[in-house]
Formats: sequence, C-alpha cells, structure tokens
Amino acid sequence: MQVMSDYEQDLLTAQEYLDGSLQKDELKQFEERLKTEPDLKELVNYQRKILAHLESHQKSERKASMLESFKEVTAQPTVPKAKSRVLWYAVAASAAILVAFFINSLLESSSNEDLFLKYYEPYDRVVITRGEKDGFIKGMEAYNSRNYKEALKSFENIEIENITQEQLYLLIGNCYLNLGNHENSLNVLQKIGDGSPSLIVANRDWYKAMALLKSGQLEKSKLILAQMVADQNVFAKQAESLLSENIFR
Repeated sequence: MQVMSDYEQDLLTAQEYLDGSLQKDELKQFEERLKTEPDLKELVNYQRKILAHLESHQKSERKASMLESFKEVTAQPTVPKAKSRVLWYAVAASAAILVAFFINSLLESSSNEDLFLKYYEPYDRVVITRGEKDGFIKGMEAYNSRNYKEALKSFENIEIENITQEQLYLLIGNCYLNLGNHENSLNVLQKIGDGSPSLIVANRDWYKAMALLKSGQLEKSKLILAQMVADQNVFAKQAESLLSENIFR
C-alpha cells in the first residue's frame, strides 16, 4: 500500500482548509502550523491563487490550455507524485509548477478575482466574551472555519448581546461576499450609517469596495477606494496599493 508523503498530505489538508471541510480540531492544528511554518503558509497561498485563477477562466479556452499544461508539468519526474485521490491542480501548487508556468500568467494580467484574493481578509475584529448566546458562538466558529453558509444561518437568527448591530452587519456582509452574493453583501453593508464609529465605517467602505471589485464593478470600487485614500482612514494604504494595480489604470 502506497503511503502518502508529508508533502502530499499537506496538499490534501490545504485543499480541505480552503474549502472549509476541516473538522474543528484539525482546523485548529492546521492554523497553528500556519503561524510557525512559512512554507506551509506559502503553499496555501499558492493553491488559493491557482483555484481562483481556474475558476475565473472556467468557461474559456484558456482554462483548457492551462489544464493540459498543468497535467504535462505534473507528469515530470521533478514534481512529487501524489496519490491518485490527490487532484492534479493541488499538486500544481508546488513552487516548481508556479515558476514554470502559472506565476508568469499571473504577472501578465491580474483579474478582479486575483486582486480580491490578494487584498481580501475577512472581518475579524470581534471578540467572543462570556455571556454570548450559543447561536452567536456557533456562528463565529463557522465563520472562523470559513463555513460562511452555516455562519450566515446563525448570524441572521441571533439576539444582539455584546457586539454592536454594525459589527453584525459586517459579519453578515462578509458571509454573503464569500458566498458570491455580492448584491446582498452590498445591501447589508449599506445599512451601516455614516454616523457609526469611524473604524466601523472604514471597514464598511473597504468591504463594499471588495464586493464591487469581486463582482467586476471596477469604477464604483475605484471611487470608494479613492475616497478612502483621501480620508486617510485605517485602510488608506491598502486602498492606495490596490488602486496602483493595472486593472484600475
């Protein structure tokens, strides 16, 4: 019986981490490793970019060409062979494949999906304290595990306790954003008024810009980002960096 190498096992675990299928204990262990193992973190980032790039070209001829190229590369002896149940695109997360083929494609042209993955981090400025309702705790566990569908179910049916309504809107908006429902994400985020605390408003505007970017509404996203730079809020540097990308020029 063929035994999987540590590298192959890391590829599988990284894939399960990205699709939110790790169990709670497995997720905790994996995230602890990410804090101390730069190579593992790099592997996850590479795989995330590959999956996003393939998804963005799902119906194009370019995808077919990329699939064939990746298959050819993974057949080379220099690339570790994964067990049959390991998807070939997970193997493509190795540095050798990226250097040989994929990273050049990314450098040539960044899509809105690529940039979203590069700049996006889920809203995480919520601390669970004693006295929180079980529904909220369950929702945060799902949210932190990237199980946004389950998190959304919990967040939409909880009673507000130690978090603000605005923070709840940020969490729900992020759930919709990660589930691909950009319209609902924007509608929820818009419920956060301009009179809210400045940090909340800054987060609102950043995630609105992210939702617009991911949905391809670049001009609207650009307007929000430019205003954030002008206001010099906490996301000003990220907004300025994003505006410097070719897609906005």
